[in-house]
Amino acid sequence: MPLKPFHRVESTTQLSATAKFQEKSHEIWGLPSRGSDLPCVKAYPGALPNRRGIEFTTDIDPWANSSPSEALWYLTWCAGVEVRKKGGKEYACITVTTFKNCQP
Repeated sequence: MPLKPFHRVESTTQLSATAKFQEKSHEIWGLPSRGSDLPCVKAYPGALPNRRGIEFTTDIDPWANSSPSEALWYLTWCAGVEVRKKGGKEYACITVTTFKNCQP
């Protein structure tokens, strides 16, 4: 069964430099959401709409209680999510199997 795509659109946190890092590392990182202490990778299900951003697939299942309009991978709550540390911050990290950079 083929993997389902996910995407992130260009934003103040999904910058071109971030997309290049993700493309090279095959990793997507995420910080805690507002009001939370638990690092989380956030994306949207489905193919990237006709916008700048990234599209990817992963073998790691998102959190089962994610809403249909978002995909969330929480550190410690989702099997396969790893921790990364940079600049004194802790990130959730998922590895991706395919990656398409539409944010050069």
